[in-house]
Amino acid sequence: MLRPQFLLPLFPAVLLSGACAADFTPAPQQFRQETARHFALSEVPGSNRVQLIECPPGGPPRAFASGQWYEYKEERWIPNAALKPGAEDRFVFASREGRPLAAPAPWREVRQILRTGGTNWVAGARACWIVPESGLAVR
Repeated sequence: MLRPQFLLPLFPAVLLSGACAADFTPAPQQFRQETARHFALSEVPGSNRVQLIECPPGGPPRAFASGQWYEYKEERWIPNAALKPGAEDRFVFASREGRPLAAPAPWREVRQILRTGGTNWVAGARACWIVPESGLAVR
């Protein structure tokens, strides 16, 4: 059985810790808030069917819709004529430097572009192509 005289010395310590907690002021905190930007695609034909979106470092954001690449410049989407496929069975996209690269893939089937070093991977619905920065595509 616990005797009350053993608990008596603990009572002031409990009161003192409660008093110290009342004087506690948290340090000021600042958090960087990420805010989303909304791009209106109303000037892009077939904008409800954007197939790919790219945000290259040092370049404008790009959207691929209805077989055409669009770049977001000066607060609007502008078609990039240099990246036009020209044929249904060809997919053209920009290299790291912005040069046109092509894959022998139907542009309607392309789902993703992956980049690693000097190699670009174009993933389609049924196949994958390797497109080096030199431009010679391999399936």
